[in-house]
Amino acid sequence: MNSLLITSSCGKIIFLYLLSFLLWLRFRNIPLFSDRAAVAQISDLWISERKTLYKDFGITYFPPGIYLLFGLIRKFFGNRINVLNIITFTFFSSIPPLVYLITNQLGFTGSMIAGVFTAVLIINPKIEGCTHNFELYTLPFLLCSLALILKSLSPDLHTFFLAGILMGMGFLFKQSPVFYLPVILVYIFIHNNSILASILYFCGVCIPHGIAFLYFSSKNAGKNFLYYTWGILIRRFISFKKNSQNLAQVITISRRSDTAAKLFSCGRYFTVFYFLAVYSVILNLVNCDGYGLFLLSGLLLSSGILLVSGGQWPHYWLNCIPWLAIFSGNGAYRLGSIIARPEPSLHYAIHLGIVFILLKVSVQTIRMNLPFYYYHKDPYRLLEKIYASRAYEEFIEIAEYINKYLPCSYKILVAGWAPELGILSRCNLFCKDLLFGFAPDYISYFRNTLLSTGDQINPKNGDLNPCGTYEQPYPEIIIFSSMEPENTRKELFQIFQHEYILSHRIGQSLIYIENACHDTYIEPANNFRGVTKMLRSEICPDNNAKLILLATRPMEQGVILEILSEMYELINKNPDWYLLIKIHPKEDITPYVWFLEKRDTRCKLIQFGPVEELLKICDVCITPFSMVGLDAANLNVPVVMINLESDIDLFQCVDGKRIYGIFTMSQLENTLQNIFQEKTEQIEPVRMSIRTG
Repeated sequence: MNSLLITSSCGKIIFLYLLSFLLWLRFRNIPLFSDRAAVAQISDLWISERKTLYKDFGITYFPPGIYLLFGLIRKFFGNRINVLNIITFTFFSSIPPLVYLITNQLGFTGSMIAGVFTAVLIINPKIEGCTHNFELYTLPFLLCSLALILKSLSPDLHTFFLAGILMGMGFLFKQSPVFYLPVILVYIFIHNNSILASILYFCGVCIPHGIAFLYFSSKNAGKNFLYYTWGILIRRFISFKKNSQNLAQVITISRRSDTAAKLFSCGRYFTVFYFLAVYSVILNLVNCDGYGLFLLSGLLLSSGILLVSGGQWPHYWLNCIPWLAIFSGNGAYRLGSIIARPEPSLHYAIHLGIVFILLKVSVQTIRMNLPFYYYHKDPYRLLEKIYASRAYEEFIEIAEYINKYLPCSYKILVAGWAPELGILSRCNLFCKDLLFGFAPDYISYFRNTLLSTGDQINPKNGDLNPCGTYEQPYPEIIIFSSMEPENTRKELFQIFQHEYILSHRIGQSLIYIENACHDTYIEPANNFRGVTKMLRSEICPDNNAKLILLATRPMEQGVILEILSEMYELINKNPDWYLLIKIHPKEDITPYVWFLEKRDTRCKLIQFGPVEELLKICDVCITPFSMVGLDAANLNVPVVMINLESDIDLFQCVDGKRIYGIFTMSQLENTLQNIFQEKTEQIEPVRMSIRTG
């Protein structure tokens, strides 16, 4: 009975669906990141706060279908990521059965093999198949549309119209199927000899987008809807220069060993399937299987256009998988049929050799692919394996820092494409009208807001709120992406008149706290005082540890490296010593970053911010003759003055303060040991200088 069921078409469809779902289920805990995280948060606001898409949000790059689906799932089923994944996986699992049906309707043999190939290839993590990429949402609609067209042996106009509507619904999730449209229209015309069928199909394609356009037009967002869904895409593909650059990128990208998303490196996983597909095409050309070959070849070529236009993004490979699976499934079936009938001939020997080579390559392909199909309890380790980088650990570390050290009431502005932070952290994002943008996007948005109101943001009295719905007129914390240029950072600071910014640079040794460069001094914000106290506990987990503040001034790079090298050795030598480097606002941060980021030290780096707050949390201040030394002395903080340029004690006029002058870096360790010993013994402050013999 079971064997009878599995051999029936219904049984094969059920088998392929369950196989696909079980393969996808292994990735149910894959986190939302990048575009998926952005869509999830924007859709939450669209559904829950009844805002208008393409109008109330500054950046809305995708068609409305994906926002609506995410919003409804998260509203009715909650925000658990595994629930969202499982629901979408039930939808994606229809792709292999649909490939099986289309292969049968085309009259191609090996339809079951094509379905299995699709189920295995479509979830390949190297092409981001396991991440419910947006390309996957269009494929079921596209395949359903093709299945209806192929089923209509006679010109059934209603069927063509319905098939067009299904294709148009796919456009509401991703615009990729537009490249298949010319091939399908030509196929309908030449196969059915009816221009009316092609026209009805095209009208059906336009209806879903037409309804969406009318809806957003009623919300005064029709123009933005057209621009974000089609305007950007059209502008990208009519630019010959840009497409030439993309083509060059495709040709050369496999040479880059340090790029996470390498287009042709993804392609090597499909070597066996390429060969089987080419073998199938050759056999179908010999047999003159015209209509089916024209349709599939056209679709495969259209997918190739997507690959060229997509440049380095591996998820564009998902568009090729169904057509590649159909051809390779047919090729595998025909090759297997020949091998299954042994005969003493040269023809059979050649095919046997081909099978031997394919089996050998298949073993290598399986070895390359298998590690990516393993179940990972920590899904971020899977992402690290896929992308060969720590990119997503960055967001985990930032979110953990926010959750650990910052109050829930803080509002955060993330300048840069890092929507993961909104998912991972429990703090609120500052501007819900522009959730994810780069600094220029925020600058443009807030300038337009200010010009429309005719007011200015004043952080001291909080008269104006740029978003109109928040208590604070500026965010407590701003986090910048490393891609943001310095000039846009300063512009954003000036808009907010924002004193301080926390920018967490990933790496165990670096953390920056920055502020805008104002002409007049502004009193430190309360939130910065809170951050400095928490910074002490983060740097020195042990209460008995010694925190050393190195306050620098503009110096030659050789002097900087000499001081840093000595401090690095001392920190490594004394496990209870911790270093906090506060560089001068006019200094170039590059040599400090270069020195520290390659070293696993107990060091933190601060570029901007009031040094007075840092002096309150340190045990000793070291400075190369900066006036910070006097500020530290006035706060009764022991000071080590480094003077490598002369042996003149410039602070001999300061009495009753613990100021230690050194003139070579070799004297630093003994000086610090004396300071900590005196502090432990609670000796009265005395001033001393250490000179060279």
